[in-house]
Amino acid sequence: MVNETDFKIESGVPVPELRVGRHCNFPFKEMKIGDSFFVSDTRDTSQVRSAASYFGIRNAGYRFTVRREGNGVRVWRVPVPA
Repeated sequence: MVNETDFKIESGVPVPELRVGRHCNFPFKEMKIGDSFFVSDTRDTSQVRSAASYFGIRNAGYRFTVRREGNGVRVWRVPVPA
């Protein structure tokens, strides 16, 4: 059970700035169709694929494909089908 003595009241702690949206660690926005980038030393292709898919859904006109390559994955920007 939680009671009021479990919390320490502090003064002078600044409120962090509000962040709107998610920060993207990959250069999706700067890519042109046919461009690619390599993410080294990753075993989880699904995490990179998920980030690319999310970006494409949120930004019309962007589509990506992700493939394993050596010890990492490569991401290509591809045309959006008509």
